[in-house]
Amino acid sequence: MDYIFLVTGSIIIITCFYFIISPFFSTTVHSDGLIEQVSGEASSVDSIYRSVNELEMDFLMKKISEADFIKMKEHYQMLAADFLKGEQNPKVVQGKTSSKEVDMEILRELETLRRQKGR
Repeated sequence: MDYIFLVTGSIIIITCFYFIISPFFSTTVHSDGLIEQVSGEASSVDSIYRSVNELEMDFLMKKISEADFIKMKEHYQMLAADFLKGEQNPKVVQGKTSSKEVDMEILRELETLRRQKGR
């Protein structure tokens, strides 16, 4: 009967040891807070908004300072604006619209996407 407990305990200890040590030898690299390039357009916008949401959660939990939060949020907003600029029809950009009008349209689009995400 003691051998059963010894074998069971050994298996449990080895399993726990494996789960503790295996992440250190993992070959996959995870990028926390960084945007990965995705081929789909909607996926890229979604990944940008996910990153902003994670950033806001980190700020609310006081993991990052306010200055870092503002700097990183502006960076992500610029990435989203650049992405949406590239997504626009070239005829609209070359037409009578100015750069400021395009930027305002991008900001309006960002706001509507945020509302759709439940913000």
